[in-house]
Amino acid sequence: MAEAFLTTRRGFVDSITLSRYDYLDWVIEDQTKKDKLKYWLEKKSGFLLYDIEDTCFFTFSKLADESTKQYRINGSKTISAPFKNTQLISNLIATLLKEELSKHYKQHLNQNVFTIETVDLYPFHLLKAIEFNIEVFPTGHYLIHILPVSKIIGSKSPVDKPFISLLKTTNKNNSNTDEMEFSLVNGEKFYRKKFDLLDKNLTKKLDDILTGNAHFIATFDYHFLANYSPDIFGNVTENTSKNLKNAIKFINPVLDNINLPDFLKLSEEKYFKVNVLELETKNNLLVGSQSENVTIHSKTQTKFGLRLEYTRNDIAADELIAIFLKKESLIEQINQFTLPLTLKAKVEQQEGWKHPYITKLFTNPNDIYSKSNVQSACFYNGIYKPVSDWNILPIVCDNLNISIFKELVSTFNKGSSHFNILPSITIDKNAEINREQVQEIIRTQTNKTMIAVFCKYQMPRDFFEPLKNFKLQIYQGDTSDNRQNRAKLSNFVCKCLEKLGGVIAAIADTHTGESGYFIGIDLGHTTHGEEKFSNLATVIFDHRGLLIGNYIVKQIPRKENLIENHCITAFKKLAGILTKGRLQQPKYIVIHRDGKLHSTDITVLTNAIRNVWGEITIDIVEIIKSGFPVIAMKDEKGIAINPSSGSSYQDNEHQYSILVTNIQAEEYSAVISPIIIKHKFGNTDFNKIVDQVYWFTKVYTNNLYNSTRLPATTLKANNIVGTSTKQHKPTYLG
Repeated sequence: MAEAFLTTRRGFVDSITLSRYDYLDWVIEDQTKKDKLKYWLEKKSGFLLYDIEDTCFFTFSKLADESTKQYRINGSKTISAPFKNTQLISNLIATLLKEELSKHYKQHLNQNVFTIETVDLYPFHLLKAIEFNIEVFPTGHYLIHILPVSKIIGSKSPVDKPFISLLKTTNKNNSNTDEMEFSLVNGEKFYRKKFDLLDKNLTKKLDDILTGNAHFIATFDYHFLANYSPDIFGNVTENTSKNLKNAIKFINPVLDNINLPDFLKLSEEKYFKVNVLELETKNNLLVGSQSENVTIHSKTQTKFGLRLEYTRNDIAADELIAIFLKKESLIEQINQFTLPLTLKAKVEQQEGWKHPYITKLFTNPNDIYSKSNVQSACFYNGIYKPVSDWNILPIVCDNLNISIFKELVSTFNKGSSHFNILPSITIDKNAEINREQVQEIIRTQTNKTMIAVFCKYQMPRDFFEPLKNFKLQIYQGDTSDNRQNRAKLSNFVCKCLEKLGGVIAAIADTHTGESGYFIGIDLGHTTHGEEKFSNLATVIFDHRGLLIGNYIVKQIPRKENLIENHCITAFKKLAGILTKGRLQQPKYIVIHRDGKLHSTDITVLTNAIRNVWGEITIDIVEIIKSGFPVIAMKDEKGIAINPSSGSSYQDNEHQYSILVTNIQAEEYSAVISPIIIKHKFGNTDFNKIVDQVYWFTKVYTNNLYNSTRLPATTLKANNIVGTSTKQHKPTYLG
């Protein structure tokens, strides 16, 4: 284990005394009046409420008016850990923390965000702020995570129509985008409305909302600013650089200003010192090997060794090769077989050898793969599942040389058959792609064909229009032979191979056995005009982390919680995919839920799984992308540094982990974004649960050198749950 620290304050509450208030008899006897009182208590009273019951309510603190015309105080009660409803404890801590932070900083809207510094970038304000998130466990232990964030608002507050008109007239629309969305947030009720600065009917739409004394604040994201003004966007980027050391320095005084009542027993320790496991140290990825199919036809024991006659089926099936083996373990292995026999073998021919020799036999199919802890090992051994029976048709612009691309395809796609790179189509400067020429080339091929377009510079959108409906990948950038370009082209090659059904790497051990499956789930919400609905995305992977299929339950009523019959529908479709692929049905399922589970979701998921697959082993895991703190380690000089990919703070008692996955930000010494893992249901050892999540970030990455931030389970579900369309971009960017 290694030592790290979190920008987190922690504490422990073992008991809380609640004040009880009883409704008066006349309220209890009139259901309408009682309902109105309950509504007022919940929505408008501002009380620190613990619970509202049919004849009384409980508060965390005594009210100023202990008795009114509607209720009166009636003693107290004490609740103790373990707490059944941790969300109420979290709400209490959040309310008290907001009151405390408001003494020093200004709250942003109604969020857990407080502005530390305001930078004027007319016509915008950049708010350099912190965000807090609270995690409460049933035992009473709690964590307050602090993270630096930034918000962009209009410099005019409340916003008015002249301000929006100013934005329209000064907009540079840097990238010629079709839309520039921003939001207006009501400063009193905090509801949000989205608008498009390029909308021709924007003025009319604003007339409907900016009326009378309406108080709205305009908020913007980085995409808007990048289009609006490159200069302002550059200033924003400069002022929001999340350098690790600067971020800790920025947060430090905020941690000092966190104070809570004594009964919440806030630790005096300003930073939470933790031990982290390092998961990447073991070789748990399977990549390809240089094995091939050989047929051993005869064997004869001689004084020179065991004489074999064999053929290399994939290379020279008609050439009979005779060799003499002296390696005893290999001879013993071959003597167990009845010949002739075809099997996988590693064949090598080193300098000075007259013939290629069999140096290893693979009797176990799983042993043919090489193990590693990084995807880039497939550069040496080939990808896990090579692509066969496909062509790639290169279309080359700007006189680019794609010889490195061809070399890398051969390097990564070892062990394939009937795979070809066709002669390139060269596009001269200012010329257009000839669709008929492309169609004619593809029509004459026996194999299916994918197009790979190479262009040094960004091309106009209509340049690719002739390739519409073709399977297509686009590379933008230089292709000359240097280390950086080889890295970019390697990622591009692997993206192409994955699109054609290849698999870069698989997971050696997911702790489930062959009958174990992983299902990623995401519930996406979409608004089209006045129509609101949700999509439920489900994606299934096998015990090697190989993607099997997916199903989306579309346009279901918009709700935050899962609905059992929708889950049953999705799981039945996944079961059908397994049946169609002649795969065994699961005896063990691990659910990875993208985001937090609703209070009823665990029951819904377990019921739905058992409805489809019967009584099987189930684990349910939350994968949470937000609410994390800064996590850092110290080098030998005591300077804060980023932990490595696979570093995991694990609280096994509470089944809670903060896991570092993608470390691309480390190149810029920036704050990294870990994920939070919560084991919500099941009996599998928590170390194995975290291990599963981590190695799923190593497959389907589109990148040989970094893992993805999210595991493939929730990443794939997240990618398919929405309804928006994606535009082409250079695929080496991931």
